[in-house]
Amino acid sequence: MKLLSRLIFILLICTVSIALALSPVMAYSWHIYIDDSREDTGYVGDTIGLDGSWADTHGDDLYLYFEIDENTEEDWPNEEYKNTGDNVEVETGPPPVYEYEFDRDDVEFTIPECYSGEHEIWLCDEDDPDEEVYTLTFTVYPYIEIDEDKGPADTEVAMSGFGWDENDSDFEIWFMLETGEPSFSTLADLDEGDDYVVAWSADADGTDVEIDDDIEHQGTWKEEITFSIPEASQGEHWIYAVGDENDDVGDNHIKGAPFEITAGISSDVKSGAPGTEVTVTGSGFVSEEEGIEIFFDGDKIVNAFTADEDGCWEKSFTVPTTGAGTYIITVEGDDTDESDLDELEFEIKSTLSMTPTEGIIGTEISISGTGLPVSTAVTVKYDGITAKSGTTDANGNLPAISFPATHTQSTHQAAHTVVISYGSTSKNFTFTMESTAPAVPALKAPEDDTRLSYVKKVTPEFEWAEVTDPSGVSYELQLAENPEFTPVLISKSGITETSYTLADVNALSYGSYYWRVKAIDGAMNDSGWSATSSFKSGLLPLWSFITIIVLTVVLLSFLTFVLIRRGKDIYD
Repeated sequence: MKLLSRLIFILLICTVSIALALSPVMAYSWHIYIDDSREDTGYVGDTIGLDGSWADTHGDDLYLYFEIDENTEEDWPNEEYKNTGDNVEVETGPPPVYEYEFDRDDVEFTIPECYSGEHEIWLCDEDDPDEEVYTLTFTVYPYIEIDEDKGPADTEVAMSGFGWDENDSDFEIWFMLETGEPSFSTLADLDEGDDYVVAWSADADGTDVEIDDDIEHQGTWKEEITFSIPEASQGEHWIYAVGDENDDVGDNHIKGAPFEITAGISSDVKSGAPGTEVTVTGSGFVSEEEGIEIFFDGDKIVNAFTADEDGCWEKSFTVPTTGAGTYIITVEGDDTDESDLDELEFEIKSTLSMTPTEGIIGTEISISGTGLPVSTAVTVKYDGITAKSGTTDANGNLPAISFPATHTQSTHQAAHTVVISYGSTSKNFTFTMESTAPAVPALKAPEDDTRLSYVKKVTPEFEWAEVTDPSGVSYELQLAENPEFTPVLISKSGITETSYTLADVNALSYGSYYWRVKAIDGAMNDSGWSATSSFKSGLLPLWSFITIIVLTVVLLSFLTFVLIRRGKDIYD
């Protein structure tokens, strides 16, 4: 009985095993495609397609969830897909088994912004990520985008980044020196200077890039990096970025962006006068391109030369003598046509000069200029009065216009305006007149505190020591009856000799007199007054002399009369 029961138990186990063995096992097989290739790696923004089987017990709706780090599953990006076909019987038996087939053309999904690394893709049969049926894994690599993809060296480019590690920092931008897109295998081991140059770095710029952690923009740079394209040969060059987490372009499969360098030229000076030195820089030319020439206004100004191995060069020339205006600088070479390059403009600006800018009366002032309008009348005014005029030649040069400096003002003026005019244009200069005063004259005669006469009026001759000045000297004499010279009795200016004699009309009667002299040069610089000297005229006033004479005559007459009377009395 015990044996029978054991045999029955074994029979039941075998029956169940056989039934299980005969029952179909639902083995789901899902795949990810990018275009027509199976891929489980890619970049933010890639559109992936999925295909696979789906048991009808899960219904004909498929829900897809893409894992986003550090967020609740309900917040993950998701899509719903409905199978529009009929379920197909894949196994017969009690009961038959059916499943749906989902085609990758119908199940497409765009990789959202996220951190680099592995992300799970959950396939669910309900609108709930907890109802996971199948899980796929997709690895996201970093990549960059640029806003400009073509131009000469020095083109300013703005770069954005996507799919970077949340801890990436200390970014650098690498510019590949060789043309053509390199493979990831060749990008795994690069030498700076030989394979690439650093076009931008956080260390050099003093700023860095922050990685966004918002669920909608995870792994994306919060701000762009702006940099200039380095000098390199003509053709397509690739640009990459690296951080301190994703620090190997090859191993981390960092996707770069191509930039086509075209031939370009630039100059360091945009305007100036004839004779200005201009340096023209070229880049993006063919490696070691020959026969490169520079033209100014259509005339060759730099003879043929050769670019370096990177298609770069630098040459200087002197702006030729020509009239004012805007002129075109062009370049062409054996492989680069003038029409391939943007033209450079150079504006000839007029230059006017005045020499000297300071001096004395009679100094010869010279006006000259270059880069002026050709065959144009030029007028020069000094202190508002036309001093000279001239005409520019066929090359816009103004032959020197010369005239002497003058000083027509009654008092010293240091600054004298010189205005140069042509057409509607004028330019002002200032000629500075010397301001050195002449020496103070030393008085010689009449000597101090002398008497010139006793009775009659005098017309003294005043003498003083000579004072010299390059601009010439004149003198001013003042005479007064008090040392304060209030008021001034006689004032004489413009005296060119070192002496002056009073006219008869100014003859001096009895009294004390004070006199002084100062020197004034041609620029009206004033020496200041000399020391004051004094003299006397007459012993007494004239009326006193007349009174004395009259009284003397009367007295003598009286005495004579008395003597005569006495004589008569004696004889009588």
